[in-house]
Amino acid sequence: MGYWAGSDRMRWFTTPHPLLLCRRAPPPPPLAVPSLPSSGGAKPFSTPNSRSKVGRMGEDGNGKGEAKKTGLEGTGVSLPGSSHGNLRSAGSDQQLKQKLDSLKSSKSPAVINYGASWCRVCSQILPPFCRFSNEFKNLTFIYADIDECPETTQNIRYTPTFHFYRDGEKVDEMLGTGEERLHDRLWLHS
Repeated sequence: MGYWAGSDRMRWFTTPHPLLLCRRAPPPPPLAVPSLPSSGGAKPFSTPNSRSKVGRMGEDGNGKGEAKKTGLEGTGVSLPGSSHGNLRSAGSDQQLKQKLDSLKSSKSPAVINYGASWCRVCSQILPPFCRFSNEFKNLTFIYADIDECPETTQNIRYTPTFHFYRDGEKVDEMLGTGEERLHDRLWLHS
């Protein structure tokens, strides 16, 4: 099912509606931190957004650190309860590079979902993506958060973006969401 109406039929069938994408924001400019005076009683520089209850290393007021959730757990989206045997999550650049290397060496078909925890559209397509991982057993499903893997995902401009791999090579890309569109692409590449 297409999203654009117009005279160009190919564009009508292949281009998602602009509301089905989130544009990745460029990185913010570095903050200018004023130098501290050399007097012994000087207080460290603080910003208006700094939290007094949370320490530097993610410690709360009790001194106990809370582990930051990454990958699928860090999205905050409630996922279907069944197990996802062929669904993997990359929580860092190193993990994503390892998964990409294993894809290239195994030559098995795979799909990578590049999303973000702040992206509403990504949160909508994530539960169907997990369901499809149970339906298409011969595909390897990988979820990568662009904020957790900044080096590896620096060429991803829109979220969600799906990359499809076959025989270790990227063969297709899908921008945006749409449960039927995703299902059709997965069926095509399985």
